[in-house]
Amino acid sequence: WKGLCMLPLSILSSAGLYSLAFAGHEGMHGCLLPNAKWGLAIGMFFSSAIMTYFDLGLCVRHWDHHKYTNTEKDPDPKPTAHLNTWWSRLLLSRIIFNWLYAKLVFSMALGKLEPVAHHYTPYSPQQLTSLARLNILYSMIWLSAYIAVTIIYWKLGLFGILIPSTVLLLMSSWQSYVDHAGLGSELYR
Repeated sequence: WKGLCMLPLSILSSAGLYSLAFAGHEGMHGCLLPNAKWGLAIGMFFSSAIMTYFDLGLCVRHWDHHKYTNTEKDPDPKPTAHLNTWWSRLLLSRIIFNWLYAKLVFSMALGKLEPVAHHYTPYSPQQLTSLARLNILYSMIWLSAYIAVTIIYWKLGLFGILIPSTVLLLMSSWQSYVDHAGLGSELYR
C-alpha cells in the first residue's frame, strides 16, 4: 500500500530530474554563469544526475541544431527519423539520443574527435577531451551515490532513483517527439 502511494511522488520527482537536464542545456548555452566554461562544467555536473545522460554529447550536436534548425544539416531529426509511429518515438527516441550522446562523450574522452569534427563547437579539441572526461567523472560520482543509497535503503533506490529515472526516459522522449514530429526540412517549419 505504501508503495502504491509512493508511485505518484516518484513520478513527480522525475520532473525534478528533467529540470536538471535543463541545467546542462543552459550551461551549454553559457546562461548559468558569466564564465561560460564554468557554467558548462556546473551544468554538466547537475545533468549527470540523470542516469545514461551525457550532456556534452548533446552540446556538440546542439550548437548545430540551433545553427541549422529544421534544415537538412540539422542533426536532431536524423537519429529518430526511422521511428514512424507515436509509440516507437515515445519508447525509443530518448534511448537512441542518450546512446548517441554517450558514444560521442566516450569517443571524445579517448581523444577520438572524428565523430564531432564536422560539428561547430566553441571548444578546442583538447578542451573537448577534458570536458568529456569531466562529464564521465560526474556521471560516475552520481552513479556511485545512487548505488550506495540503494544498498543502504533499497526502497529509496527504487522510488527515489529507479522509478523517476525510468519515467524521465518517457517524459524526455515526449519532448523529442513534440520538437520534431512531422516537421519538414525547411526553414521555419
